[in-house]
Amino acid sequence: MKFKEYALKNDIKRALSELGFKEPLEVQKIVLPLILDGKDVVVKSQTGSGKTAAFAIPICESIEVEEKYPQAIVIAPTRELALQIAEDINNIGRYRGIKTLVAFGKTLIKDHRDALKRYPHIVVATPGRLKDLVERKFLRVDDLKYLVLDEADELLNLGFEEQLHDILAVLPKKRNTLLFSATMQARIEHIIMDDMNDPVKVDIESEVDIHKKIDQIYYEIEEHKKLDFLKRMLDYEKPTRAIIFANTQNKVQSIYSVMCKWNDETGMLHGGMEQEQRMKMISRFKRGELKYLIATDLASRGLHVRNLSHVINFNLPFEFESYVHRIGRTGRVNETGIAINLCSYKESEKMDELHDFLGYTIERKGPKKRLKPAGVENTKKTRFKADKTMKYEQIKIYAGRQSHLKAGDFMHTITRIPGVTNADLGKIVMHHDYTTVEINRNLADQVMTSLRRLKLKGKSYRIQKITPKWKR
Repeated sequence: MKFKEYALKNDIKRALSELGFKEPLEVQKIVLPLILDGKDVVVKSQTGSGKTAAFAIPICESIEVEEKYPQAIVIAPTRELALQIAEDINNIGRYRGIKTLVAFGKTLIKDHRDALKRYPHIVVATPGRLKDLVERKFLRVDDLKYLVLDEADELLNLGFEEQLHDILAVLPKKRNTLLFSATMQARIEHIIMDDMNDPVKVDIESEVDIHKKIDQIYYEIEEHKKLDFLKRMLDYEKPTRAIIFANTQNKVQSIYSVMCKWNDETGMLHGGMEQEQRMKMISRFKRGELKYLIATDLASRGLHVRNLSHVINFNLPFEFESYVHRIGRTGRVNETGIAINLCSYKESEKMDELHDFLGYTIERKGPKKRLKPAGVENTKKTRFKADKTMKYEQIKIYAGRQSHLKAGDFMHTITRIPGVTNADLGKIVMHHDYTTVEINRNLADQVMTSLRRLKLKGKSYRIQKITPKWKR
């Protein structure tokens, strides 16, 4: 069934036709009729599957243009994703005269207050700014018909759970709530139970596995040789357009300072830039004025660019979930793409864990795998060996083998806490749904506090101190 056969307004069909939307994708085919029928929905769907249009089309169809006050609110985790969603909504609703306001932090709230006086039909916002607008009564929500939580997993990962509950508490109960997420965490279930009305749960299996749409390879390169290798590789690959990901703002800037000497069609994107600069850089990249964009994970969600042939990871991301979102910038919808990873020796040691997380193996290219550099200790046999002279406290983390974690994930996360080393760890014992870790008694409280803020492979888990029998 094609879009022109759906019972949609001609203005919506005209916009979809001009956008090149002929037949609905799987997520649109299932979700669109449910929303039009007034159902609450919970949709699990991977990045690049077409979910924005799945909610934007029925919302644009149902908006009453003559009404003054906002009828739909879309909550997004980042300003980049908010901007992308607003652009998609504007494109779909252009011939209906639908007006959209995008609101996020680090901009004057006065500007948003003034924009609301021009009566937008739809507000797309990040949680913090939306909460401010509602609490200050700048945003009237009495006429709200739709609430969309997009990338719900990332909203929770970024620590917005409390703000979401505060927002949901003041919104009218009589509304349709639409939740979209790449993964379904336990905490998302609380949102479903508390704030949705008998939601229909939809789990979209990818029509084509991401590793079949995106050719993925990795090279093992010494860190100080990566830039030279990158130049040769780009000359060989000749990308149409590419995003080059690095893990820190400083690394992005250092790569940019070298690359812009090779190619004047190079830009950069990171959180330290002014908002206006970031928006300008994204617009230039989308328009094709820039061939290369060097970015932090700021660009791993919400940046939709057509004909993006390559994603290059100058560094492997700290969290494996970020890897999926990074490479998902290419190979979107009906396109294919290439993802190339440049791994130092230390990073290449993580590849087996990444393969376990992904469920498939990334092909290694280049010279024969090097032996471990001289002077690097083999810690595999010793890193969990308890110091018999040290006094330990035991903590329980509600994440085990069913969470696809390994003992090394716990060690890596805990030793990232300042002042904690491998020597402060005792036994790490994994069970099906929880793990116990022995910690230097003097550091146990510090570790407990820090772990409540840190994530294991991009997710937060409940933590509890185990009281020894002699203390009970």
